[in-house]
Amino acid sequence: RGVDLGTGWRARLFNDAGWAQGAPLFAYESAALPEPIRTPLVTNQNKFTFYFRKALTLPGDATNALLRLRTVLDDGAVFHLNGAELFRWGMPPGNVSFSTPAARTVDNAVYEGPFILTPTNLVPGTNALAVEVHQVNATSSDVVFGASIEALVLPSQALPPPRLNASRNGTDLRLDWQPPARLETASSPAGPWSQVEAPSVPAVLPMTNRSAFYRLRR
Repeated sequence: RGVDLGTGWRARLFNDAGWAQGAPLFAYESAALPEPIRTPLVTNQNKFTFYFRKALTLPGDATNALLRLRTVLDDGAVFHLNGAELFRWGMPPGNVSFSTPAARTVDNAVYEGPFILTPTNLVPGTNALAVEVHQVNATSSDVVFGASIEALVLPSQALPPPRLNASRNGTDLRLDWQPPARLETASSPAGPWSQVEAPSVPAVLPMTNRSAFYRLRR
């Protein structure tokens, strides 16, 4: 929206329930990219900064984990973990505000990283990664963002894989799982995958004559 959100949006417990959701890459770009654009963005003058949030879940004994980050980015970004700055790339040093320009111009975004990060403020359970993507100027013609982040934990610290149970409920399909895993669906196993907007667990979905695929994502 081109609106300055200040700093409160970075906090772990910030209520982002009203934010639009989508799958990466998030972009407004006509050039070839290393991943498909799954969520198109609209950019024009005065949209200097774009804001993104993602919940991460850790087992209680893995709060000392290293993080491995890869990005597809145009132009620069600051990554915050639970409200504190974790990493910046393509940005100048010092305080960053809504109108701070990126420190570089990216022609066509590519994979960058992996970057190995050492956070000091991971907590058991839900953590929040908040990212602000900055344009090099207010008339930039494109914007791209996608990232993958992995916690490097010992096998004994890893969470068991989420389990999705399916059963028939009359003429509906009932899907059960353990939060905070999120339910996604696609028309083929190759994707693209999108989140199912289930208000609660279980999800009760009408059965139709078309095939659909479901999976869980943390």
